[in-house]
Parts: sequence; C-alpha cells; structure tokens
Amino acid sequence: MITASELMTEYWSRQKTPAMIALEWGVSEHKIWYLIKKYDLSKKKHHIKHRGRKDYLMPQHEREKHHIQPHAKKVSMICPKTFKILKTYRSMSAPKADGFARENIRRACRTAGLYKGYLWAFEGYEAGVVRVAQKRGLEKKLKTLSKFKEGYESFKEEVA
Repeated sequence: MITASELMTEYWSRQKTPAMIALEWGVSEHKIWYLIKKYDLSKKKHHIKHRGRKDYLMPQHEREKHHIQPHAKKVSMICPKTFKILKTYRSMSAPKADGFARENIRRACRTAGLYKGYLWAFEGYEAGVVRVAQKRGLEKKLKTLSKFKEGYESFKEEVA
C-alpha cells in the first residue's frame, strides 16, 4: 500500500514525475495518477499547487513572482520635451498602479501619440516614436498647449 506521505515525498519534494515513480515502485502510471488525485497532491501549471492550504497567506515576494508576465511587452514612458525615457514598465498593465489606463497606453504606443502628457513606446521602438513625434512637430504643439493653459489660468483668475 502506497501512503500519501511517501507519494508526496517523491512527487513534491524530489520532483519526480508519475512515470518515474511508477517505474521505481513497479506499478502502473495510471495507479500513481489515481493516488495523486485521491490524496489531493495534484500540481497546476508551473508547479503551483492546485488548491492552496487553508489559512495560508502568500508572502509579498511570492505574490510578485506570480504576477510577473513572462511574455508581456515592456512599455517605456518618454518625456515629450527632452525625449528621454523616464520609466520602463514590465507590461502594459503595470502602469495602472501609477494611474494610467492600459487601453490608452496601447493607443499611444501604436500611434506614437501622447497620453497624460507623456509619449509611450514599446521597448526597442523608442527611437522610432521619438522620430515620428519630432516629425509631427510635437514640440510646437506642446508650447501651444502650455500657452493655452497659461491663458486659461489667467482667464480663471480674472473671472474669480
């Protein structure tokens, strides 16, 4: 009789596959899979347990590890005045913590446009975005926008 602790040791601690365990113990692989499910020792993708332990709070460093998206495109936030990269995020949804919306960042990356006063570009395409922004005369537009804001502020002061 195979006990849960023996199976857990082989499957979880020693990281053996059910085929390796079956070959070592001289039983069918189907029997090992059956016992893994019976004893609730199944794994999920990337060796994360299918069902977590009761009352277990995952530490912050593990939470961050699980939130990493390995295939996500990195996004750079570029200053439209100096055309220098201010910050690089690991994915398009990461800037949400700073108050930026993913959809608008995506649009700004694809059109080489502004979102909340910054240029946005996928990592590796920053030079192209800067070149397009300079060609469109973004600097002049920014100066016009700042003059408009100054005029609006003075208008608000006169009315008040």
